[in-house]
This record gives sequence, C-alpha cells and structure tokens, in this order.
Amino acid sequence: MTDTDTNHAQKEEKVNPAEEFQLFRTKPSKDEKYAPPDRFYLVFMLFFFFGMGVALPGPLFSRAQDYWEYKFRDPSSDHADQRNRTELQIRFITWKYYFDIGPCLIALAATSMFGHKVGTRVKIIPSLAIICAMNLGYCIFCNINTDSWQREFLYVTLAMSTITSAAVIVFTVSNIVPMSKFPNRYVKYYMYGNAVGGILAALLQCIALSIGGSSIVTGLIYFSVGTVIMLYTLFLAIISNRLPLYQYYMDDTMVVEKPVHSFKEMFGVGKKIWVNLISIVVNLFFIMPGVPYSVISENHGTVFAVKYFRPVCTHILSDAASLVGRIFSGPYITKRNRYLALLTNIATVGSFGILLLFCRTSPKRNSPLLFPHDWEYMCILGLHQVFFHFFIVSMILSVRNLVKPNQVEMGFLIMTSISEVLAMFMGFLAKLWMSIV
Repeated sequence: MTDTDTNHAQKEEKVNPAEEFQLFRTKPSKDEKYAPPDRFYLVFMLFFFFGMGVALPGPLFSRAQDYWEYKFRDPSSDHADQRNRTELQIRFITWKYYFDIGPCLIALAATSMFGHKVGTRVKIIPSLAIICAMNLGYCIFCNINTDSWQREFLYVTLAMSTITSAAVIVFTVSNIVPMSKFPNRYVKYYMYGNAVGGILAALLQCIALSIGGSSIVTGLIYFSVGTVIMLYTLFLAIISNRLPLYQYYMDDTMVVEKPVHSFKEMFGVGKKIWVNLISIVVNLFFIMPGVPYSVISENHGTVFAVKYFRPVCTHILSDAASLVGRIFSGPYITKRNRYLALLTNIATVGSFGILLLFCRTSPKRNSPLLFPHDWEYMCILGLHQVFFHFFIVSMILSVRNLVKPNQVEMGFLIMTSISEVLAMFMGFLAKLWMSIV
C-alpha cells in the first residue's frame, strides 16, 4: 500500500465528534422480543412514580392555601382573617410566580441544550433529592413558630419554592431520555402518574377539610405525604440501574463525545412535528387557567358549596377526567391524518374551553350566565379535560410515527421545552381569560 492510500484510509476512518454522535443516535430501537421480564412491574412503577413526581410538588404547594394564609396572617391574631388580609397574604402567590420564572427558564434552557452531556441518572437522582429535601424542609417549618420573623420566612419559602420548581424542570426534561428509549406503553404509565398526582393532591385537600384540624395540621398532611412519595420515587431511581429491563433499554445512553444540539438539527425535527407543536400551543391557550377555579356552586351557603365544591367538582373531576383522556390516548396521529386530528383538537378543546366562560363564575364581568347549574359546569369541564389530555398525550405518543427512530428523543425534547415555557406564563393568560368572564 502506498503512502497516498494510507493517508486516504486514515481520512476515511477519522470521524468528528458531531458525526460520531449522529452515528450513535441512529442506532435502532431495541427489539422488545429480547427484553428481559419486568419483575414485580418495577419499571412500570418507575415510570408511574416519575410521572407523579413531576405533577405532585406544584399542586401540593398551592393547595395548602390555608397553611400559607395562617403563616402570613396578622401575628396578633390566632386565626387568618379573610376580611383583613395582610400584604404578605395578598402578594405571596404573585411573588412566588415571579420568583420562579427566571430560574426555571435558566434550568430549562441549560438542561435542554447541555443536559445530554450528562448521564441521565446524574440528573434525575440529584433533582429528586433536592425536591425531597425541600418537602422535608416544609414539614420542619410546619412545626416552627415563624410569627416573629414572617418576612424572613417568606424569603426562605420563596427560595425553597424556586429551588423546587427548577429541580422539577430538570427532572421533567431528564425523563425524556427513558421516555424515548422505552416503548409507548411505559410512556403512558408516566402520563397516568401525572394525572394521579393531581388526583392525590385534591384528595388530600378533601381529607384535610374533613378532618377540620388546624392550618398547621393541614400543611403537615400535604408536605409529609409529598415527602414520602418523593422519597419512594427517589428510591426507585436509585435502584433503576439494578433492574435488568431498565438496563436493557438504557445501556446505550452514554457517549464520550456529545455535542450541543444544533439549531439545524432541532429545526429539522420541529418541521416534522409542527402539527404536534401547534396542538400544544392551542391546548395550552384553551386550558382556561383561572376560569374553573372562579366557578362557584349554585347552592350558596351549604357546607358542600363552601368547603367541598372546588376540591371535588373542579380539582378531582378535572384530574379524573384527565386520567380518562390519557387512558384512551394512543399513537393515532400519522402523516395522513394529522391535519384532521389538529382541526378536531381545536374544535373540541376550544369549544368546551369557551363554554366554561358562560358558567357561574365569580366575579362575573362580561360573559352571560348560560349554564347556571352545577351539573352543566361539571359536564363541560369533564369533557374539556378528557379531550385536552387525550390530544396532548396522543400527540406525544405519535412522535414515533412522524420522525426517524434516532429523532424521537429530540422530538420529545422540543415538545417538552415548548410546553414548559408556555406553562410558565399561564399567569398572564389567566388574567386575559378572567378579564373576559
């Protein structure tokens, strides 16, 4: 062999890191026929609790409203007075919202762009540990009298909430890797966990109201249950590398050279799933944030209307309907029917979302009251949530029908990133819809 031939062969063998990574990513999905058994259904449980771990921290924090009202009340009073609310009570949730946006956007951008350079377990386990630590911190503060340092406690709480929200973002984006590696039925269990997390938070709210204990006891119920569930989720994450089925699908996720995702690569995948992306935007626009929580019962003054109407007829109904929608969802969207699916999505979710404006909201500003009865509101909200989550989950599960096997992870990443960004600005959208009702 001549020197020229040798040099030519060396040039052919030399592959730059980006090409090497692309070759790695084109590795076909593993055949399910050769997958080891899922003993004790631990992998299904792993996905289920991962989904619950994403959905649970936010509702548990926000629905412990009585606890926060008590913590930020006038210290000279033993009870929170809703007629004379303090500045901290009024502004707490608003401040939390603005505190969360910046760090969460940074966490989302960093994890989306550079997260694939770090091992999946290296991201999942620390983020879960942080969420557990913050929930444990909330439990500890339930037993500490903070009346003499309320403002300092507010700053500590806002910092802990922001850390939790950022950790949830990292955990959510990190879950994209196993979701893209495993078959769709495991992804559905992840979605089931999302819905059950919301149902559990609503059930805890009903239990706390039924017990009728102090606000401190109520807060302790929320955060202690949240801590136990997140600790179990962390336990499953830690032992995941000992599960043969998990190793089977995840053992090829480590590469020495992992370049940052290029805009060209992301744009190319985005073009293939643009219908799915539009569906996410439309669904989140018509999710009607704030509107269902302003609906009041027609049976004014009754115990059920005052204490249980919102937890049962809004929270539990909404989350149960979302679970139904997820159960019936599937990878139904293909290149042939995606336009029809998008139009059906807009027609159903948009229509039922608009109808919520005409229910018994309080205050009622501009929209007429066309559906004054509780059962009418419950039917509209239930159908709205069924269709909303049916199409959202179906669009996610159908990514595999629209892109190459090596592009599934990128498709999930784009959809998740857009969803998380839009979700951070739901507060502004809520103000828009509430100005219409």
